[in-house]
Amino acid sequence: MIKGKLTMFLWFWLLVPSVFGQDLDRASLQRFLEDPAIRSASVSLIFYEEETGKVLLDHNADVNLIPASSHKLLVTSTILATLGADYRYQTYLEYTGSINADGVLDGNLIIRGGGDPSLGSDVAGALSLQALDHLLVGVIERAGIKKISGSVLVDPQYFSGSVIPSSWSKSDVGNYYGAGTWGFNIHQNLYYLDFLQKAKGQRPSIQGTRPVIDGLTFTNQLSCAGANSGDNAYIYGGPGEWDKLIKGTIPSGSGIFTIKGSIPDPASFYAKHFCGQLNQAGIAVDVGEGVLNYDIPSSDKTLLYVHQSPTLAHLVEYANLESDNMFCETFLMTLGKLEAGSGSRAEGVQYLRTYFSEHGYQTSFNMEDGSGLSRANRISAGLLADVLYAALTNESTGAWFYQTLPQTGVRGTLSKVFKDTPDAMRLTAKTGSMRGIRSLTGHFYTKNEKPIVFSIIINDYKGSGYAVWKKMESFLTNLYIKS
Repeated sequence: MIKGKLTMFLWFWLLVPSVFGQDLDRASLQRFLEDPAIRSASVSLIFYEEETGKVLLDHNADVNLIPASSHKLLVTSTILATLGADYRYQTYLEYTGSINADGVLDGNLIIRGGGDPSLGSDVAGALSLQALDHLLVGVIERAGIKKISGSVLVDPQYFSGSVIPSSWSKSDVGNYYGAGTWGFNIHQNLYYLDFLQKAKGQRPSIQGTRPVIDGLTFTNQLSCAGANSGDNAYIYGGPGEWDKLIKGTIPSGSGIFTIKGSIPDPASFYAKHFCGQLNQAGIAVDVGEGVLNYDIPSSDKTLLYVHQSPTLAHLVEYANLESDNMFCETFLMTLGKLEAGSGSRAEGVQYLRTYFSEHGYQTSFNMEDGSGLSRANRISAGLLADVLYAALTNESTGAWFYQTLPQTGVRGTLSKVFKDTPDAMRLTAKTGSMRGIRSLTGHFYTKNEKPIVFSIIINDYKGSGYAVWKKMESFLTNLYIKS
């Protein structure tokens, strides 16, 4: 649990009365754990004072469970502390060969990825896909290039290893939240798929994708359910699979209903897409387009332009507030790049393990990804709380990191849940939810303004996930009321 510089506080503070009434705390905890929905579940939790490090409540705090998206805090906090708030990813526009007096590039145009998860996404302050296209075409025109005798090539080699973990579910990887991560990412590696709704029981018709993705085909097995049934559509087919199967339901109606899928190969998509943008601008490409999968020496390339992402602070803010899986996968692979130079997930995990060990945190965990989408992850509430504490008290990035946490009724994934907690509690936390899994890791204030850091992980509860959220909300509210 609390280690490193906090250890010296523990024995002393255990002798001091808590900011909570200890009996009331334990009684609230006991009622929570004995609730019929939670009684047979696996629970790991811990609460402690931010100012002193004193443990106030704990239950199986060092037991590893499936954390779901609370897991993201391990990656977002570490990369921000490691690289700093002002770090930016870079994407490179280069060419081989030479440009003659007539404006003909006798060589290839290369767009080389540097891992930027926000490129062409219109989130976190990044340019939209259309704006990025316009900028890059303008750079090429200003360089005097009027024709390309070779190809447009996109280089995704910045990272290594599998673009998705093997432990991810096949029912996830065709959908936007299961998008893969490459050294070149574009438009969050997702597309929008529009359907024309029909009457209940009928099959909605596909209207197309945004952006248009050449070569992507669909077998549509969707049907329309009730008008208020929500999005229950699933796209099957992961990276490299261009023939997708769509199952499930969308609401009935007469309008356009949109779902989001994962792009099978972002580099291949953008090479063809950008080639089309050049043709529209009157810049012919003789050979075509493709994915660059071999190294070209720097001496054989000329740099035209370096495109920078928004700052890491803004990327982390978006990742935490919106619980973006692909951003967090990119962060893990970026840490892997620091660890061993090639940028695999395994190297990213090793970086975290070393980092946590150096800071005195628990290292007996299992980590398969950076986002928490894998059900093979096993993390304890104690580790999550320790890492969050370190992030919030970091002198250079702590104030900013606090602003990246969702806040109940205000921002991010907590804007519409836990709304019955007292406003003065100022609950900020990262949620995690999967089938049978609920987790919450965050920060709140007691009635006498004592800041509390906490983490709760629940696996294999009974009943609905919404009901468990409400029970967690009541438990936290009781702690505040009794403080």
